[in-house]
Amino acid sequence: MYATSTEEHRRTKVQGLADQLYRERRRYLLRIAVRNAATQADAEEAVQETFANFLRAYDPAGGAPALAWVTTALKRQCWRMRDSAHLDRRVAALPESGHEEPPGLIERRPAGSRLLCDRVADRAEARARLAELKA
Repeated sequence: MYATSTEEHRRTKVQGLADQLYRERRRYLLRIAVRNAATQADAEEAVQETFANFLRAYDPAGGAPALAWVTTALKRQCWRMRDSAHLDRRVAALPESGHEEPPGLIERRPAGSRLLCDRVADRAEARARLAELKA
């Protein structure tokens, strides 16, 4: 499949915008990413992924300012990454400890692709069980 001249022109213009934004606004975008990502590494990865998406999807004729487009896309990328890495926590008893009431251990399990309604139901059940405990 051959690219049309308008597609080549769009790619050239978007590449120039991406170069300029990356050179002039990288630190600003990284600060935004750090505030919205779970870790520093995730923030840096989100910046890179957002620029890849910018090159692929930005339409300079669409009217959206490039910096605003990248900023919004960056926040959304950070949120997606944070949500996909979300960890469920559960308390597991340690039966080998020998105490009458064994201490709890918080285990971490990846949330995976469970449905939102299942996660909401699990959270409601956990809150109900925690409400029964002493203050």
